[in-house]
Amino acid sequence: MNHTIRFSVHRNPKPNADGSDTYHVRHESLETIGMEQMKGHLQFHNAIKPSLFELAFSELRSELAEHLLENRRIHLEGLGTFFLKLGFCKREDEEGNEQPLHFDDPQQITGNEVVIDSVGFQPDKEFMDSLGDGSVHFENVTGRGRVGHSALYDESRLASLILEYIDAHGYTTRRTLMLEFHLTDYMARKWLSLLSEGTEAPLRAEKVGNIYMYRRR
Repeated sequence: MNHTIRFSVHRNPKPNADGSDTYHVRHESLETIGMEQMKGHLQFHNAIKPSLFELAFSELRSELAEHLLENRRIHLEGLGTFFLKLGFCKREDEEGNEQPLHFDDPQQITGNEVVIDSVGFQPDKEFMDSLGDGSVHFENVTGRGRVGHSALYDESRLASLILEYIDAHGYTTRRTLMLEFHLTDYMARKWLSLLSEGTEAPLRAEKVGNIYMYRRR
């Protein structure tokens, strides 16, 4: 079976030391497949009963969490290795945005400042080989010589689009901006700061759990 991987080209936020631009590519996914769709796909192909898949997935998730919390890396042969990634706690800055703590003295760092930041995954060669078996080709959806969405918007246009998105959906998050407008994490944070700092800013930040949601004032 042949597969086409979609990608877009984007300008890096920071130019080279000589001022010249550099670029990177991003995968352009069509959709996110959820648990129900996965179960339906497996059932359609008679691979495994949905109930068995759900049970196996639940047990695997519990096992992964337990072993990670026991300070173990987990290697599933043919798939890859899971491991914990740690970071520092985040605190609100003057604009209400969460920023990780910074230290200039290692004696200041205790367990109270450390959190589980995410879970890393390093794929095995066997798994990577299954993704590039010769039947894959790549399609540039931005068009040759063109740059992706975030580089095509001028500042006033992008600000308008962000506000229009919030008007339509009620709120946005940093992650949403990255996905919706193909922004880097750096640029998404920058735009949210610009649009929410100051008493006259059009947005306000609201913390919900561990996530900041940005709404109209």
